[in-house]
Order: sequence, then structure tokens, then C-alpha cells
Amino acid sequence: MSFMYVNPGYKGLFDIVDNTAVESTDVTFNNNKIAFHSTFNSNVNTDSIININSNEVYIKFDIYISAKGLCGADQTFLKITSANNTIIFNTPRNQYYYFIIKNNGSLLSPNINITNGLNTFIVHVKTDNILEVFINKLLVYQLYSTSILSGEQISKISINSSNFDNTSYNYLSNMIISDTDISGQQIAIVPVKTTSGSWTAGGNGVYTSDTLGQQLLQTLDIDSLKANMNVQGNVDYKSLSIAASPGYCDTGNLNTLKTIVKSNASAVNPESKQLTQNVNAGIYTQGLVINPLTGAPWTETDLRAISVGLESAEAS
Repeated sequence: MSFMYVNPGYKGLFDIVDNTAVESTDVTFNNNKIAFHSTFNSNVNTDSIININSNEVYIKFDIYISAKGLCGADQTFLKITSANNTIIFNTPRNQYYYFIIKNNGSLLSPNINITNGLNTFIVHVKTDNILEVFINKLLVYQLYSTSILSGEQISKISINSSNFDNTSYNYLSNMIISDTDISGQQIAIVPVKTTSGSWTAGGNGVYTSDTLGQQLLQTLDIDSLKANMNVQGNVDYKSLSIAASPGYCDTGNLNTLKTIVKSNASAVNPESKQLTQNVNAGIYTQGLVINPLTGAPWTETDLRAISVGLESAEAS
């Protein structure tokens, strides 16, 4: 079954969180009004990491390059790792407007130029024969080789947007990772239409739960979604992701969240995620590429009829 990771630009929606990361709601950096940047620290690992298990992966993300360019400090901004091999996208020291690609330390690519402003990357890796890189829909690098990651399964994706002097920043957003081609897909944050359930509401959209089995349910405002996307006709809905950022627990027994998809009397819990006590962390779930209530691809009728949300639980 295909997998899909989706993150509009929240710093907490990773398996390993960069605790130095800072978010911005400036539309300059992302039309979804959420993006984040890392903070350069040569003594601390500031990577944001997603764990996967696949021989083929498509990685799509937007990066807003500041007027000072990329890091310029021999910094790796994207890393694709298997058990014994690593592909890195690296900005050499004192070079701000190009990057190179290495495989286990050996140079693969010539200098690849990049300009300041918003850039969309698509990286396609098949571990036994292909590496492709697109920037703003243009193919900038392609390699066919059986030595790419030696055919090993990819185990994690690491990303880092820090800049050497920490006086200007590069912002990351709109990240999709999947084992199927996602080059034509885009991320949209669905506005909430109604909220119900037994969680306690706080300020700024914060909700808390202190009792096992409490649910937080929200319906989706599809009309507002389409208006925000400036779409008049039909939309091809590829997946639905349920996430919370931040999302963490205290020292009590409630340390797990179950996702909920509900329609009338039917309800399912597609996934459970164990929380940490890191206040910078969030929770993300696999993008639901099919409607778990019907077993079929999503339709607009489905999305208008469902509630989605979270249920508090204890780790088993």
C-alpha cells in the first residue's frame, strides 16, 4: 500500500524534531501561511527527520531562499539515508547560490544553481537505478545507476534550512513524501467548519484532554477550501492527513492519540500515535489515500459528510 507524508510547514510534524526551528505565518514564504526555518549551530544537529521504509521515494518541498542564499557553510540541506549509504544535497563553504549532490562522500553532480525566492524541489530516488532532481518543474539533474544507495531501502529523510550567519533564513514548507509520483499534487489546509467533543478549548485553537476516550471532532469547510484555492470546478482529492502541532503530553498515563474518521454512525480509528513530552513536537499521521469508511478514493461528497479528529488514549 502506498504511503504519504504531508506537512504544510509545521516544525513539529516530524519523527525527530529540530528544537531550534522557528515558524512563520508570512504568506511570502508559503501560500498556506505556515513555514519554518532551522537555526544554524555547528555543535547541534538541527535536522528535521522523517523515518520511512521504501525502495522508491518522491520528495517534494518548497524552500524560500533568502537574499543571502543557501547556508554557505558546507551544510547539508537534504539527506536521503539507507542502512549503509547516504545521498546528500550540500552547499559548499562560502558558496551561497549553488549546491552539489554526493553519494557516500563522492561527488555525483556538477554545481547546480539556485536563485533566491521561492523554489519548488522534487527529488525522485529509486534505489537500484535512478536519481532525478527538478527545481521549479525543470529537470536539473538525472542519474541512472545501479549503485544508487546500492539497492537498499531508504530508512529516513532529513532536511535542514539553516543559514550560516543566522541573520537571514530559508523557509521550508509544503513537504510531501511518498512512494508514488506526487509531482502534480499540492497541499491545502482545510478550514474547520464546526468543532465538537469533550476536549477543553483554550486560546488560539489549543485543546487539551485529561480523560481517557475523550474525542475532538471537526467538520471540513470544503466551500472555503475551494475558494482559498481559487477553484470553481471539481478537485481531485488525493489524500487526507490528520495532524496537530504542537501535540504533546505530560507525565500522566494519557500519552497516545487515535485518529478518527466518522460519518453518521460509522467511525474508524485509522492510526494511533504515541506522544512525547517535547513541547516543540507535534503528531502527524499517514496521509489517507483512500476513505477508510468506504475503501474507495476520496470524493467531495465524502469530505463534506465526515468528521475527523482525535481521541485520547493510553499506550498499550
